[in-house]
Amino acid sequence: MGKKIFVLISIILLLVCSIANSAYAEKNNTGNNAIIPTSNEAVKDAVSGYEPDAVTDKQFVTYRMNNKLPKQLSQSIIRKRQIIFKPIGNNILKDVEKFLFHDFDRAEDCRIAKITASLPIKEVTAAEEPKFLSPQEAKKDVKFLFDYLKYGYAGYQYCGGDKTLIPVRNRMIHALPSITNENNLIPLNRYRGLLIQSLKPVITDCHFTIDNTNFARFYSYRFYYYSEKIIFDKDESGYYTLQAETKYYLDKVNGEIPDKYMKQTIAPNGRFAYVIGISSKNKITDTKIQIIVSRAGKTWQKILTLNPAKTNYIEEDDKTTGYRRYKDDGITVIENRRLTPFYQNDLELKKLVSDASSLKKEKTFIFDIRYNAGGSDNYVTGWLRNYIGEPIYGYSAINATLRSNTVYSSTEIKDKESYEAYLKEGELPGWYDIGYGEFTPTASDNLIFVLTDPWVASSGESYVSYLREIENTILVGLNTAGMRTIGNARGICLPYSKTYLYCGISLFLPSDLSEFEGRGYQPDLWVEPSLCKERVIKFIKYYGLSK
Repeated sequence: MGKKIFVLISIILLLVCSIANSAYAEKNNTGNNAIIPTSNEAVKDAVSGYEPDAVTDKQFVTYRMNNKLPKQLSQSIIRKRQIIFKPIGNNILKDVEKFLFHDFDRAEDCRIAKITASLPIKEVTAAEEPKFLSPQEAKKDVKFLFDYLKYGYAGYQYCGGDKTLIPVRNRMIHALPSITNENNLIPLNRYRGLLIQSLKPVITDCHFTIDNTNFARFYSYRFYYYSEKIIFDKDESGYYTLQAETKYYLDKVNGEIPDKYMKQTIAPNGRFAYVIGISSKNKITDTKIQIIVSRAGKTWQKILTLNPAKTNYIEEDDKTTGYRRYKDDGITVIENRRLTPFYQNDLELKKLVSDASSLKKEKTFIFDIRYNAGGSDNYVTGWLRNYIGEPIYGYSAINATLRSNTVYSSTEIKDKESYEAYLKEGELPGWYDIGYGEFTPTASDNLIFVLTDPWVASSGESYVSYLREIENTILVGLNTAGMRTIGNARGICLPYSKTYLYCGISLFLPSDLSEFEGRGYQPDLWVEPSLCKERVIKFIKYYGLSK
């Protein structure tokens, strides 16, 4: 008995000395630990506002993962992928109609289109902008803005429709006298500031841009914090950390159950593990959190500081890479940071697409799309078609495109007669291409590690959307930007202020109608982007995945 007590005391002393840099305070009934906060509210708010990827234990399809992968990782990926292939029921399709504007007035559409046709579709120069607006001009400008959004923007109903946006318009008009100067004129910068401040609470669209202010900055989860000071594993009893070959279980994080804080990751030595991490729309200055661990009925507390993940780490020259292929420690790496051609026959992007077929021979490879902010989906679908050997369908499960005279008049479409006939074919007034797709996994034995970060957006995210349908695909890094719900964007200048507006005409929704905008695709393995490639190579070596 005495020997067992001695061994237990020795283990506890080892724990106190070895975990991080400071000791756990043993919890007791005297209140001596009252100086330790029960939670960090800023951290808790960030976590409570963030939804993890939907998962289901229901098997809709068979989605295979390499049998050398850690079982917990494979099971997690399979559960997340099932949502992609979940059949779309009639109730979902009825809900989709709530996002489509139906009160369509053709005469009003034609009136707005006539004004739209006279406006620039590209940004004007500073010399062409007015320095001031009269209150009357500003009022007309605001009214046109909301008319255009109603008939030329696919996100109008998605962002609340008349019920939400007309009161916003009225408040803006009411606020105009408050931003006039001593000459009863409205400075352009004040007017544009009013536009942005009024719209940002209601336009939840990361493509949406006014006067070079992209609304992604208001909605994206751009800040990530984590700690590798304590690495965790998981068994049937929960998350634990090993100290002196003894398991100490994680009971609470910030006063809550650990699950929503725990991220599957690649440890520094390449093995599969878990770390504590959070995502936030706002920068958090105090990232200290309390954790409680236990063993054999005893509990210990510790304050753990989460470190910010680096998201700006790629050299300027590397940010424009269209295509690069090389070996790193024997592993093939494909690099693609843009989908926007620099010239009509962009050889880098052309080679990206044509070389994809040769990757069929690679048992394991890394596809590095970090910092890829998008461009044209044609390169994405071309790459996938050559890699798979046949077309792959996906992008979004449900889609609808706004077709109106207003849309037509804000584009450079030349064949007016064809377009007018096209308008009349709409399935609902003002809408066309209302459809949905149900997909099955694309079989593949090749293991693809896709590196992502918060800069991956729009067409860059199309890669992720399609690749998730392919078996044996693992996403590594941080969330993508979440910039694809309202796409096919185009620009127009408002009539009086010449303020540039950029917004989309197509709506793309996931099969479960979950919120994607600003949230993006979550990784399967949560790794700081600057460490992604190095960790993946170690992971491949650790589990013998290249053999």
